[in-house]
Amino acid sequence: MSEKMNKQLSWDGIEAWIETLEPLRKQYLGELTTLLNESQKKFDSKSLIEPAFRDWSNFRPLKTEDENDWSDWLAHLLEKSTTGYFANLLLNYGTYEDKNDYALPKVVRELPIATSEDEQNRRPDLLIKWKDGTFTHIEVKKYDSDFIKTFPTSKYINEYFKTSAQHFILIPEESREKCLKELDKEKNKFPSIKINLLIWNDVAASLRNTLINPDNKESNEWNVWANSFLGCIEQKLLGFTAFNQKLPMQGITKLINHHNKLLEYKNMPNLKEEEFKFLMEGVSIYSQAKNSISHFEDLVKKRITEFLSGHYWKQYVNLEKSFITSYPKSYSLDYIEYYFEFNFDKKKIIDLQVHFLSNPAMIVTRIYLENDKRNSIQLKTLENFNDIKVIKDPYGYYFKLVPDFTQKFNLEKYLDILMEATLAHEGYIKQSNQT
Repeated sequence: MSEKMNKQLSWDGIEAWIETLEPLRKQYLGELTTLLNESQKKFDSKSLIEPAFRDWSNFRPLKTEDENDWSDWLAHLLEKSTTGYFANLLLNYGTYEDKNDYALPKVVRELPIATSEDEQNRRPDLLIKWKDGTFTHIEVKKYDSDFIKTFPTSKYINEYFKTSAQHFILIPEESREKCLKELDKEKNKFPSIKINLLIWNDVAASLRNTLINPDNKESNEWNVWANSFLGCIEQKLLGFTAFNQKLPMQGITKLINHHNKLLEYKNMPNLKEEEFKFLMEGVSIYSQAKNSISHFEDLVKKRITEFLSGHYWKQYVNLEKSFITSYPKSYSLDYIEYYFEFNFDKKKIIDLQVHFLSNPAMIVTRIYLENDKRNSIQLKTLENFNDIKVIKDPYGYYFKLVPDFTQKFNLEKYLDILMEATLAHEGYIKQSNQT
């Protein structure tokens, strides 16, 4: 990296951006506070808390680790509903007049099903039998991306019960495009099967409307569990942050967008016109402000170019042979993300993210693993990585570095330290003749 570029590398531009952003952030925070307080008034009728006012990230009464846990939650709320209001909203868009037909159904989890043509067992995540004898089948997805198996499972259900069940696949919003493409490729093989798409946002919206509707007469027990499930969905699956006075801009706009987006659900009460107008104007201002940090983004990209070239990996013993490829993964208003693929004992991906608008700003890498059950890791030469936080999550490990604003910031140094810590996890250390 040139001496000229080294002199340019500073957090000064980002600090100036955050300082400029603060009055706007406080304005948005006030608007969000108004939205959530109005929502709280609706939850008050059930003696519940607006989920955004509580941090659900460490909620432990029930597990939320994998798809089975989320399926169990959903099954319980559907099966124990005495009104059928939630199921009617979620599965029938609230248009079915006799909601009682959705009350107290029989819900079976992972029922082994085989047919005379194929003895291989299929296990639908949720199989619901309603009062009128009809069936609804739901496949629940959190991280799993095997969408096409929904078709043969649905076919087995129809043949086994000699009926034409209603079939759904419940997925994260970010999986929508991939799921639709895969289902579209397979649908001609199963002409009698229709797979309906559900998004976790739909579950959250239906739960909210159920809980705040004054005419809904679910039990206190059901309401408490539904409120807890809603909070976990919004913060653990949809990625919202609990409300607090220090929320960064993107956390505020994401929550505002979520609450105003409920306008798109015809089963949701209309929000005030000025609230919707505020959202539109806010997103516009936020987009325009991106130009304020474009120079810093360019500096980040220039440094990462060295990683992309492959020369960077030569300084690690035998690592160059394991390096497969690298490419930009995504770019948004507040961060840049790159993937580096390696062939270690099996293919692994290092995901590097540089976040600009977090408060404070931070640099993150993730290592995506499969079936890794280690609960902790040991970084070699740990003393070099005192500023790095290592966190285990369902994807694998991620390494988080928050730059120290009290010292002169050096982008090249921080990126190198973070990458070195990430590679040290895999047992790779720099060669002694390299710096």
